[in-house]
Amino acid sequence: MDFLTMKAEAKGIYWTLLLLLYANGGRLVFDVKKLSQLCNSRNFSHIWEKVLKKKFQIKSGNLAHKVVTRELRRAKRLMQTQSTAGLMGAEKRWRPYGDPIGDPIGDPIGDLIAKEEKEKKEKDKRDRTTNMSTIKQLSDTSIPFRVRLLKFRLTLSTIIQAKNQSDRTSFKNISDWLGHQVEQDVFGDEIFERVLNYAKEAFAAKGNSAAIFTSIIKKELGYDRSKKI
Repeated sequence: MDFLTMKAEAKGIYWTLLLLLYANGGRLVFDVKKLSQLCNSRNFSHIWEKVLKKKFQIKSGNLAHKVVTRELRRAKRLMQTQSTAGLMGAEKRWRPYGDPIGDPIGDPIGDLIAKEEKEKKEKDKRDRTTNMSTIKQLSDTSIPFRVRLLKFRLTLSTIIQAKNQSDRTSFKNISDWLGHQVEQDVFGDEIFERVLNYAKEAFAAKGNSAAIFTSIIKKELGYDRSKKI
């Protein structure tokens, strides 16, 4: 109600002072001449004494306002809370291993690389275990040959994942051809391990793994898809 009863010039000075306080962290040097110029008022001194003085505080030569001070403090706390929440979110995202050392954010790229390397090592370990188990099964004559051949084909597909139907057809043709060669005693059972090693070699090379693998089989084993089985 006090504000509503003020004259226009007093309202203008009041709002100008509030805005200046907000823009300067809640403190202004109380200099009548300078404030008069900032408020563009020749009557600043008179209006200050009669109307506005009781609405502000002057401490150590600085002008302040209770509401402005309170609002700025609340805004600061809110920013700190949001900043902390953001850092915690970033730490949770980029620190999968919960490393408490150093900067809360740390080295996100380094952590991501470390995570990928760990996952790769675990996958390689699983693959080696699977391949060793598979190789033993492929050499186990107590298991029907067609079952062993299917196992070989599935293992081949885990080493080099088929990207399209053409790759899947190629792997099937190579598996069928290889099975026929073993049945005809052209190769022994150890050929399966040899071919899986070729697959690993092709996968490690740059380029189309399936095409590289087929090229190796042709070169090393004389594979020819055009010949009927």
